[in-house]
Amino acid sequence: MPPRLPLPLLRLPPTYTLRRPLPPQRRLLTVLAIETSCDDTSIALLTSPTPHTATLLAHQTVTSPNRIYGGIHPLVSTVSHATHLAPLLAAVIAQLGHKKPDFVAVTRGPGMPTALSIGLDTAKGLAVAWGVPLVGVNHMLAHTLTPRLVVALNAAAVERAAAERGEGAGAGAGAGDVAPESAEESTATTESTQVVSTPSSPAPAPAPESPIAASTSTSTSTSTSTLEPILEITTPLKKNQIIQQPTPTEAPQFPFLTLLVSGGHTQVVHSRSLTSHNVLVDTIDIALGDMLDKCARRLVPANVLATHGNSVAYGAALEDFCFPAREGSECRYGYRYTLPGGKARAAEDKAEAEEYGWELSAPLSKTGPAMRRLEYSFSGLGSSVERCLKRRKKELGGVEIGEGERRALGRKVMVLAFEHVAARLVLGLEAMGEGERRGTCIADIPHQQRLPTHQDRSPPMKYCTDNAAMIAWAGLELYRAGWQTGLSALPLKRWSMDDDVYIEGEEDRAEHGVGGVLGAQQWIKRNVEKEEES
Repeated sequence: MPPRLPLPLLRLPPTYTLRRPLPPQRRLLTVLAIETSCDDTSIALLTSPTPHTATLLAHQTVTSPNRIYGGIHPLVSTVSHATHLAPLLAAVIAQLGHKKPDFVAVTRGPGMPTALSIGLDTAKGLAVAWGVPLVGVNHMLAHTLTPRLVVALNAAAVERAAAERGEGAGAGAGAGDVAPESAEESTATTESTQVVSTPSSPAPAPAPESPIAASTSTSTSTSTSTLEPILEITTPLKKNQIIQQPTPTEAPQFPFLTLLVSGGHTQVVHSRSLTSHNVLVDTIDIALGDMLDKCARRLVPANVLATHGNSVAYGAALEDFCFPAREGSECRYGYRYTLPGGKARAAEDKAEAEEYGWELSAPLSKTGPAMRRLEYSFSGLGSSVERCLKRRKKELGGVEIGEGERRALGRKVMVLAFEHVAARLVLGLEAMGEGERRGTCIADIPHQQRLPTHQDRSPPMKYCTDNAAMIAWAGLELYRAGWQTGLSALPLKRWSMDDDVYIEGEEDRAEHGVGGVLGAQQWIKRNVEKEEES
């Protein structure tokens, strides 16, 4: 006869009663989220009393040190996930005490299968141990929903601030949010848990001799105790010419358009609903971030790259190098952008050609059918840079080009690349119906220009990189819509958001015309209307 468990372990914690729970739309939901799709190990604890407000209780990310390999090394990233995920989770779970989240959200794809498996298997274990649902999130869907997350965070912050000032009786009531008492320590209360992590000092990572040795990482953490700006606008114009954009107060409503730019994707996505999307524009070769990273490794001096630590975000180093801040000025970039097609731009291009002897053009910009194709192409622009460097080295008698020319060439590449991005974004808007043209732009772009007659929303950059906060929010939206994931779910290396793209091996779902976000197996649909009625 097996031994009996101690009696206290058979009892429910005192905070839980046998009362019938409220439906997901009308009660405080807490979600623990895990993100391990690439080289970032990230966890988040998010609470949301309504579909329009949310509070980030804990958020921490550890990035694997891949700089020595010149890019993301799959084995190094896997070792980093295995090393750091459990300690990060232990710290958050310890603060939860006897409480447990309502469900666990985790990135299921797309991404590196081994990296995804670590996060997905851990999430499955937590879901089984706690007896709560699992929600497997599409990584690109989470990026798409990030503007809605930031608006929800801002809304909750405004409610807390009003409550602290005594304005509006009951502001934020029922949210269960507790403002952090100090940014130096973690706090816990009976009603809800507020975890505030302080940023860790970057740990110097010695150059590893093998991928296994590269497990030393730096960690960063964020807290949303203060109001987050929705728009972080940098303008190349002078101070008296700066175009001020009003801060949006409402989350983008379906349908809307999203520009997704990263090292692996460059897409314009038309989102009809939470689970229905159409990729209007996609790259036919490499992503914008991939091209910029390759150019950065050739153009940015080694001493500038060293200032970015172990990060492999070479595009950011290229941006810092090509668009330096003016000394003593608050303006981030000491550069004036000239629109293409005019005399000023023609004179600028001519001056560069006379000084350096190179001429570059934007991808797919030559007169003809290619000008209107809904496609991105960046490999040709990167190859042009390589050819310029080889030719100039030969012309200079084997000497590499100077820093001034490196900066000018890098600046030209970035300007042409982002003009290509903007041109296809406009074509994507034109491809949509008149009543569907609501713009949401997510991109790491140095010069953001507002599109006329459209609302442009660019979240803070820390929420545009890979992070578990966006996974938590996407999981919340899916869970509130009645979706959860079965425990037999497997990681997906490729998982397009496009309704007309089917996952390899999912022939049965393709036969029924189920693709995109819902094209993966193991989706479970709850009856949300019945939950609300009960």
